[in-house]
Amino acid sequence: MFKGLEQPAGYGLGRLAQPASGLHVAGKTGTSPAEEGPVTRRWFAGYAPAGQPEMALVFYLERGHGPTDVAAIGGQILAAFAAEKMELVPPAAAGARP
Repeated sequence: MFKGLEQPAGYGLGRLAQPASGLHVAGKTGTSPAEEGPVTRRWFAGYAPAGQPEMALVFYLERGHGPTDVAAIGGQILAAFAAEKMELVPPAAAGARP
C-alpha cells in the first residue's frame, strides 16, 4: 500500500505534489464527477517524508478542472512543510559544509 502512494507522486500528474526541495512525499489524487457540468470533485491525500511520515494531508476541492488542481495545491503545502523542516535542521545535519 505504501508503494501505491509513493509512486503517483513520482511521475505523471501526481508529480506536481513533489516539492523541488528533494523531500520525498507520497500521495494520490482522486476524482468524482459533479452534476454541474464540466467540473469535477477532486481530492488529494498524502504524507511526508514518505519513508518516515511526520505529517499527513487530505483535502477536497468541490469544483476542480483536473488532477493538476489538487496535485499543485498539495505540492505548495508540502513545499512549505519541507522549507519549515529544513529550517529546523542544523546546517551540519543537513549536509552543509563548514
